[in-house]
Amino acid sequence: MLAGAGPISFDALIRRGLSVAALPFTQQFSSLFDWLKAWAAPAYILSVHYWIGAIFFASDLTKIADLQSTFFLLKHEYKTPFLPVWFAAGSATVFELARPVLLIGGLFTRLAALPLIVITAVTQFTYLDHVDHLYWILLLGPHFDLGPGHFSLDALAGSWLRARLPLLFY
Repeated sequence: MLAGAGPISFDALIRRGLSVAALPFTQQFSSLFDWLKAWAAPAYILSVHYWIGAIFFASDLTKIADLQSTFFLLKHEYKTPFLPVWFAAGSATVFELARPVLLIGGLFTRLAALPLIVITAVTQFTYLDHVDHLYWILLLGPHFDLGPGHFSLDALAGSWLRARLPLLFY
């Protein structure tokens, strides 16, 4: 009966970890990858937050540049039966401007990313077919799935809450 590939096989190196292997430069590469994972990845995530948030914020600013058209659309096209037109227009404007700001700041990132994904998908598949929309969805998806990263207000609030309410995060 065979017990495996042996103590000097590549499988054994992977099982022990490459950083303890006798291969040249493995310790340096391992520490480089640890640094990249700790600092470069969160910095990249922060830059993606800013880039996507800036795109949507600029788009929302052009929508509110002419509030008369917003009122017209809500009154005649979208017809909000249970809300007054002024309230629907005002709340939609605040909500549209708040989502990118929350995404850029990393506060309630998942809550901010989901409507951006939905709106982009609806625009892509019903109104305007553009390859950039697919990129935006691919960039927003991990923010919804994984959260905002280490450089965010969510991470800061989470560490503050874990320090003060440890039983909630048991």
